[in-house]
Amino acid sequence: VEYGIDLSIVDKLTLEYTFDEKNFNKITLPDQTVNEEQIYWIMLDCDVDTILKRIQSRPTSDIWETRKALSYFQQRFRNLSAHFGIPYIDTTQRTLEQ
Repeated sequence: VEYGIDLSIVDKLTLEYTFDEKNFNKITLPDQTVNEEQIYWIMLDCDVDTILKRIQSRPTSDIWETRKALSYFQQRFRNLSAHFGIPYIDTTQRTLEQ
């Protein structure tokens, strides 16, 4: 468990339980690591065109980094942010340093 948290919860929320309300509603986000350190959840996002532009500056890209996939995940994470009350931060006009 890297960083003291099982990140498979994110996969479950974005891929497995998309249309499975019964299991989705059983999910609770952990608030502490296995070392009892506080976890703070935030959602960072920006418009898809900006994401695609930033991806082009990387040496490699991932299978999930298509316009269609990015649009899906953007909407899914926005829904998760609203459902769990996670702060949502739009980084479209921000640099990496900001």
